[in-house]
Amino acid sequence: MRNDIQYYLDQQSELKYFLRMHPEWYRQLSRAPGDFPNFKQEADDFFGRTFSKKIDRFNERVDFLSMLFDMAAVMGSEEEGKKESKD
Repeated sequence: MRNDIQYYLDQQSELKYFLRMHPEWYRQLSRAPGDFPNFKQEADDFFGRTFSKKIDRFNERVDFLSMLFDMAAVMGSEEEGKKESKD
């Protein structure tokens, strides 16, 4: 593997971790160093740093908050019903 790629990987610990988790990239980068942008793209996809993954995570959080608000509304209406039945 070229020295400049090794140096870059030493500076970027997440990319180095991805390389260790996917050893086929050692061979690929040694034979074709020009594939480094593809390597970075796959690493970004693996770590969830692509735009579509960020949108998915955001939607999951919105759904979770919506569920919490719905549960709070149901709990509030149940307590109001209990108070009214006591009166």
